[in-house]
Amino acid sequence: MFYIFDTNILSDILRFAEVKPQGQRAETVPKEQKKITIITYEEMLAGRIMELGKDPKKVPRLEPLHIRYSLLQETFRELQRYYPPLPFDTNAQAVYDSIPQRIKNRARIRDCRIASIQVALGTDYTVITRDQTDFRVLETVLPVQWDDWSIVAP
Repeated sequence: MFYIFDTNILSDILRFAEVKPQGQRAETVPKEQKKITIITYEEMLAGRIMELGKDPKKVPRLEPLHIRYSLLQETFRELQRYYPPLPFDTNAQAVYDSIPQRIKNRARIRDCRIASIQVALGTDYTVITRDQTDFRVLETVLPVQWDDWSIVAP
């Protein structure tokens, strides 16, 4: 079994480590079973790059530029632990193209793309996410496998 960490789960793991349930559970998974997609690379790096372009005169409490560059470098370094990312290939494209527009309008587009990669890869892969709403919508039209590790079992 391989676990595809959605961007929100990977961010939590990197930020909070074992303090949160998802980090605790991720620590029990062997490294070779932990995966991310090219979509997560896109989201995490784009977020850091967007921070670089912000004007400190217009954004209160903005980190100094050297800190923002340091955070970009740190994010890139952390992403390398999951290299190579799972690609959005022609198989994922075919799955993505099969998602009705009404579903794409209800679920986040990047979650649609991550789900498409998982479905294209098959049942040996499960998406780990906090986006229950999006994945519940997606599972109405795709055989997407997903789980929310941010929930503490009773």
